[in-house]
Amino acid sequence: MKVLILNSNNKAGGASKACYRLHTSYIKAGIDSTLLIKDVPPPGISNAYNYWDFQTQKHKEETNTIPKKILYKLLYESSIHKDARFDKELKYQEQILNARPPGLEVFTFSNSVNDITEHPLYAKADIIHLHFVAAHYVDYSFFRKAKKPIVWTLHDMNPFTGGCHYAGDCEKYKTDCHHCPQLAGTINGDYSHGELRKKLAAFSDTDTRKMVIASPSTWLMNASKSSKALSGFEHHLVPYGIDSSVYKLKDKAASKKSLGLPGNKKVILFVAYLVDNVRKGYSLLTEAIKSINKDEYSVCTVGAKTPDTSAFSDIEVHQLGYIEDEQLLSTVYNAADMFVIPSLADNLPNTVLESLMCGTPVIAFPVGGIPDMVQHGENGLLCRDLSASSLAESIMQFKNYEAAFVPEKISKDACKKYEEKVQVDAYLKIYNSLLNA
Repeated sequence: MKVLILNSNNKAGGASKACYRLHTSYIKAGIDSTLLIKDVPPPGISNAYNYWDFQTQKHKEETNTIPKKILYKLLYESSIHKDARFDKELKYQEQILNARPPGLEVFTFSNSVNDITEHPLYAKADIIHLHFVAAHYVDYSFFRKAKKPIVWTLHDMNPFTGGCHYAGDCEKYKTDCHHCPQLAGTINGDYSHGELRKKLAAFSDTDTRKMVIASPSTWLMNASKSSKALSGFEHHLVPYGIDSSVYKLKDKAASKKSLGLPGNKKVILFVAYLVDNVRKGYSLLTEAIKSINKDEYSVCTVGAKTPDTSAFSDIEVHQLGYIEDEQLLSTVYNAADMFVIPSLADNLPNTVLESLMCGTPVIAFPVGGIPDMVQHGENGLLCRDLSASSLAESIMQFKNYEAAFVPEKISKDACKKYEEKVQVDAYLKIYNSLLNA
C-alpha cells in the first residue's frame, strides 16, 4: 500500500506537526508513505518532497522555446491563462484580508493553479491522505478529478467553511456562509459565500464511497457532520498520535533543576507557537496571573514569538523561547507542575497530549476537543467558564486536587489513547476499507 500525504506548509504549527508525526510513524512501521509539501519540506523528515519543484519544471516546459514564451505572454496578458486569472484573484483576496482587523483567526481561500493529479507521486499512490491543504495548495477541482481513495484529516473548520478556520459563534457554514462576520467591513463581506459554493460544487461530484473524513476531536467531527459541505461523507474519530518514547515521565525535581526552574514553587507552563492570535487566549492568562499568589508560583513560557510578560506583574517568569528538540520539550513538560492552555477554541492541541503523556495535569477551558482529553479532577481541571477569573480560580484550586493527580496514571491513560501506534492502526483500517469498497 502506497500512501501519499499532502500538507500545505513546513511551518511548526499544530496541524503540520501532527501531519509530520503521522508520516514519521508510518515510516517507522514500514508503511510506504510519501509526503508532498507545497514548499520546502522540513529538515530531518525522510521521503518528503517539494511540490513547487514540479510546478516550476512545468512552467519551464511551457516556456522553453521562443514561440512558447510568446504564446504564454499573450495568454497571460489577455487574462486567458490560468496563471493570470489566479494572480488577479489573489490580489483581490489580499485586498479583502488586509482590511480585516488584527487578532482574527487566519482566513484562507480555495483556489490554486496546482493540479495534484498531474504529479507523478499521485500516479504511484494507492491512497491520498489530505491534511492542512489550504493556503492555495490544493484547488477544489481536485475532488472532481481524483479517482483514487481520499482520506482527509481535518485540523480546523476551513475545509467546510467559506474561508475561516475557526467560525466562533457563527454557524453559517451549515447553510450558505453569506455575509461572513470575519469579513465584515472589507471590500467584499460576502466573498465567503462564493467560496463555499465552490466547495459544494466540487464535493457534489465526489464519490462518497471514495472519500472519508477523519477528525482528531469529537467537537470538530460533529461540526463537520453538521456542515453543508461535508455532511454527506463518512466520518471517523482518529485522535493524534504521540511518540511515547519521547513524551514520557521523567523526574520532576531533576527536570526543574536542568532548566533552572525553581524547585520551591509551582511552575505554570504556557506553550504556544504564536500568542498574538485572540483565539489563543493569552490576554486571559496574563489577567488570571494577576490574581494568584506570586510567592507560590512561577511562569514558564515556550513559543516561537516571545510573549510580552510585563502584564504578569512581579511574578517570576522564565522564557525558554521556541524549542525544536522534542526531548528537551518533554523535559519542560515534566518540569511543570501544571500546563495551562487558555485557548478559546481549538481542535485537539498537541500540547495537551504532550503534557498528559508526560504525566503533567492540564488546566483549560472546556472548548473544542479539550474535553476529549481532560477529565476534570483526574488529569486536570476544566474552568467553569471562558473568563480570566475562572482561569485564576482553577489555578488556585490546583493544590486541592494535586493528590488526585497521579503522574504515572495520567501518563499511562494518555498512552492508551494517544500513543502513535493507536493512530496508525486506525488509519490503516480506514485505508483498507476504502480500497476494498
